[in-house]
Amino acid sequence: MRERFVAYVVCPKCQKKGAAVWEENEDPVYQGGEWGKTLTRVSEGFRATPSGQILCIDCDVEAVLAQSGMRGGS
Repeated sequence: MRERFVAYVVCPKCQKKGAAVWEENEDPVYQGGEWGKTLTRVSEGFRATPSGQILCIDCDVEAVLAQSGMRGGS
């Protein structure tokens, strides 16, 4: 079963809040025995780059992980 991980993010410039979801890759055999993670979703107002960065669409600034317990939304 694939595990899903959620992290809250915030834009350091405009303070917009959101969330990002990563999922484990299906088969660790192809990852050298390691479970890799893939960024699968980001909240509205953010976008993911091909390299896995999460950017605020208004500021074009990389989001940072928010403190635990912070709720998404703007």
